Amino acid sequence: MESSFFVANAVKIVKELFFLVFEIGLIFTMYIWYQARKINNRFLNFIDLNEHIPLLDHLSQGRVRT
Repeated sequence: MESSFFVANAVKIVKELFFLVFEIGLIFTMYIWYQARKINNRFLNFIDLNEHIPLLDHLSQGRVRT
């Protein structure tokens, strides 16, 4: 009787360990993704598009400014 309880609980622990490894892997992936986003944001450079509107208008009309 005791060995059957041990086996049943051992199976539960193994299943929980697999789930725990999966969760740790998921949290690790999310952390890496967060750090990668921080690195990516350091290299982003936003510009004001208002100064480029005339060039964009010329491009959309098919004319090339020389």
